[in-house]
Amino acid sequence: GPASDLAADKTAVLEAVLGFYDRFAEQNPPTPRLQFEAAKASRRVCEAHAWLRRPKEAAAAYGRAVALLEPLVARFPDHEGMRAELALTYLSAP
Repeated sequence: GPASDLAADKTAVLEAVLGFYDRFAEQNPPTPRLQFEAAKASRRVCEAHAWLRRPKEAAAAYGRAVALLEPLVARFPDHEGMRAELALTYLSAP
């Protein structure tokens, strides 16, 4: 239906953003802000895949979000936004 089409479209856009991040990160060490944005995009991709009943893709996106976020939270323990995002990510575990 229209809702799942919209979710699939949004997922495609987020995955394009993550593809850009990957290509950028191969050339330059990513800034914490860019890494944080990629982590948020990964969490949203995880949620979209879960909603679209794609458990394998959801699990991969979840693992990626955690792998991007945990080092950031360790490095910036006082950053409320990063801690909150990590909590949200754990809650969205597929």
